[in-house]
Amino acid sequence: MLKKPIINYTQIEKRIIPLVRILNEVPFIRTTISCQGHFSLDDIKNHKDKALVAFEVDETCLDEYEKLMKEVLSKTADDWTTYGVDFYRRYYMSPQDDHLQIQDSVEISPFGYAPSRRADKKEKRECTDEGIKRVTDIIKEYLERGKPNT
Repeated sequence: MLKKPIINYTQIEKRIIPLVRILNEVPFIRTTISCQGHFSLDDIKNHKDKALVAFEVDETCLDEYEKLMKEVLSKTADDWTTYGVDFYRRYYMSPQDDHLQIQDSVEISPFGYAPSRRADKKEKRECTDEGIKRVTDIIKEYLERGKPNT
């Protein structure tokens, strides 16, 4: 099982905290990075058109992780015009050593698979917040049914 660090939630953007918290309750997940999404071009340095949480997954629990991903994706599939939910796995190498690193993430985008839709930053924020809440609720339901088989 992954060792869970103590997290200082005051260092995390407030809109993404519920998702970070619930992901850290999953026994085989440890969060590493998060962003609530920034929709203003005024702040180009922090401009991200989606929310995301990156995390590590205990490699011995990939079957259970896949079940969780499928549950989240199937329960959010009908909401694709409001927000989109995607899971990614990224492989990279650290410059300090030649060890292959793996990073998983969940991303929530406003308007899901209709990204060309014109909207102001307020509407994008509302859609993304709705997606964050929905994904958080699904993972909470998953955990309430009983701890995963790990």
